[in-house]
Amino acid sequence: MMSDASLLLANYTFYIGFCLVMGLRPHLTWIRVLFGLSVPVLLYFTAVKYSVSLRWIVILLVTALMHLLLATQAARHREGLLARKLFASIEFLTAAGALYQGLVVILHPMAEHSSASAPAQTMALFIQLSHVFGVSICGFMAAYARATAEAEQSALQDALPGVLNRKGIELALIKYLGETHLHESPLVVALIDLDHFKRINDSHGHPAGDAALAYLAQALTERLRPSDYVGRFGGDEFLIVMPSATASYAHQLLEAVRIEVSGRPDLPFTFSCGGTTAGSGDTAKTVVKRADDILYRVKRSGRNRVLVERGGRTSRVTVAVSASS
Repeated sequence: MMSDASLLLANYTFYIGFCLVMGLRPHLTWIRVLFGLSVPVLLYFTAVKYSVSLRWIVILLVTALMHLLLATQAARHREGLLARKLFASIEFLTAAGALYQGLVVILHPMAEHSSASAPAQTMALFIQLSHVFGVSICGFMAAYARATAEAEQSALQDALPGVLNRKGIELALIKYLGETHLHESPLVVALIDLDHFKRINDSHGHPAGDAALAYLAQALTERLRPSDYVGRFGGDEFLIVMPSATASYAHQLLEAVRIEVSGRPDLPFTFSCGGTTAGSGDTAKTVVKRADDILYRVKRSGRNRVLVERGGRTSRVTVAVSASS
């Protein structure tokens, strides 16, 4: 009975552990019900009606169902990593092997002592060894892929939460420019620059300047869509990449951010923004240059406003000149 309990516990911890390693969500309710129901059955075939064969059938059935559940979860995972696909195949094979071994025990009670069951036992041993090596390789592949992805993501993040660094935002821009050229989908690129940022640092200290940057980053990340990207392009300059967005929509959103930060009670500040829609012939360099030119025009005309142009024409302009301008 202790051996049976150890096998069930090993299967349970195996399921939880590999769900975590593979990034799968464990179905704890189903697993607990499955293992919970098997315990009284095993007790019955131990204390009431002693039968080693029937206990093995129960354990093999539970094992097969657990591996089948893991295989189904891995096969349905949306990310579709090679490790998960390979893991799903191994788990399907292991579930089939456990069912086959259970069938042999049903046909040949006490099969572990019967010479007629030698081929089945050999196959079961081969499947179990393949499973150990297979899942170990899959676990290593999944852990390595996750660590690599986290390292790459960390290398693209700025010190400000939710904001990419210059390399990260440039990669996002190149990616969505390619989709714009391929699918002719709209794309808005905008540059934001804090007004008189040096004056904020000189008058209130560098911590105040850092707080202003952090507040602007937070305001942008809270209002932008999940599909939009914001990155630190320079010291106090941010680049916004908005796939599938119109110029008027981008203007409306960025204008709301401008109004929010300018109304901050403890340290109000303003920013200027120049944006443009990307065309089919644009490169990352040309579209950023055009946004920068528009930003320069905004600064020359008084700062503290948002200007987004579409096809060489202004989409919608709201002017709100600050007192300090």
